[in-house]
Amino acid sequence: MKQRVGIIGGGFIGNALAQSLNKDKYDVTLSYRSNKPELAILDVNYEFCDVDRDSVTGGEALFQVDSLIVCIPPGFKKDMGDSYTPRIKTIINKAQNSKVKQVVFTSSIGIYSKAGINDENTELDLSVNKVKVLYDAEQEVLNSRLQYKQVLRLGGLIGGSRQPGNFRVVITEENANEPVNMVMQEDVVEAIIAVIDDAFSQTLSQSKHQAVYNVVAPHHPNKQSFYRYARQQADTLTTTEIIGNPITTEGRLVKGDLITQKLDFSYQHDNFFESFSTNVV
Repeated sequence: MKQRVGIIGGGFIGNALAQSLNKDKYDVTLSYRSNKPELAILDVNYEFCDVDRDSVTGGEALFQVDSLIVCIPPGFKKDMGDSYTPRIKTIINKAQNSKVKQVVFTSSIGIYSKAGINDENTELDLSVNKVKVLYDAEQEVLNSRLQYKQVLRLGGLIGGSRQPGNFRVVITEENANEPVNMVMQEDVVEAIIAVIDDAFSQTLSQSKHQAVYNVVAPHHPNKQSFYRYARQQADTLTTTEIIGNPITTEGRLVKGDLITQKLDFSYQHDNFFESFSTNVV
């Protein structure tokens, strides 16, 4: 019997995940909010679903699944952060009532606000609003009655339509030496699939029923070299962006190696410069 997978959030990650899941192994249902995509993915079911603070409209088929993948961004740039945790709570409550076995929630490394090296055990500064919002949303998942619940804290997303050579990032003396914490779309998709497969493997240990993993490539060049190389490849580099004497700053580095130790997963894109030169990015 095929494993049933529902994906709420048909954006950059959700859509790519729906495309990548093996349709011989998985029965995939993908949500949409406004119009059903004209270019539908072969053998993917589409279901209208709208989530607000108190209810889920439509989307019944999304909750008649074994694994539910929640790929809803917090919407900080649209001032939607205040409604994020209530919306996640609404999804989790419906998932519990619908007897969903597993929820995989895509969070963000924005939950780490401190400079220095950060991993899954880093103490979080909950006085920072963005951190508190992400933390509270994660806790709705981790404190639920679901049998399997995993949180993936994603690094900066690149690949596909997100070409870093076109990002409007301003390089300054203050940030030029800070490390980047990026991850390729393809690696995020494969990480989610690894989490899904692991949850239903016969060798699953009790400790892995609940987990938090950072998904960040192990390559952390500084911002100046990363964006310079990306912009060279995209032919968007200008000489005014080159900082001759950047200030030495520690910046924030997020480690994403725990998931490679615990699951059958490895980063396929572990050197961004190689990915840029082969036109993968």
